[in-house]
Amino acid sequence: MRGAAASAYNLPEGVVTIATLRRMLTAYDIGLGLLILVAGLVSLYWVGTAGAAGAGVLAVEIDGRVVKEVEYHAADPPRLIKVSAPRGEITIELREGQARILPLPTSTCPLGICWNSGWTNQPAKSIVCLPNRLVMRVRHANTDIDGLTR
Repeated sequence: MRGAAASAYNLPEGVVTIATLRRMLTAYDIGLGLLILVAGLVSLYWVGTAGAAGAGVLAVEIDGRVVKEVEYHAADPPRLIKVSAPRGEITIELREGQARILPLPTSTCPLGICWNSGWTNQPAKSIVCLPNRLVMRVRHANTDIDGLTR
């Protein structure tokens, strides 16, 4: 049987309208749906902030060797860190507990994937520059977490 709203709008058979849903759902169904939505949002927030710490170590590796380690705190002023790489100098910006590679000339990094990766403050999000064989990692202080799965 088609509802009045479905026939008024010439909807095909089997289409459920909002008016039909309102008649089918009880206040408990709506409450349960809202509870699930809130629990999902809280868990997303929790997972997103699980690795974000106020202090840590930025490690820069070239050819698998650590060439620079810098301790940082979220309250530190912004810093620029220069690293000599095989194809030229790379500048890393460290600000508010996050790090990124600043834009590089195409002679240093032809595709620019490393500096287009943006900011990282998670151990699971390393920034890699293949032409320079560079890996930039963040490690948090006072934690055993070495990565997050999303």
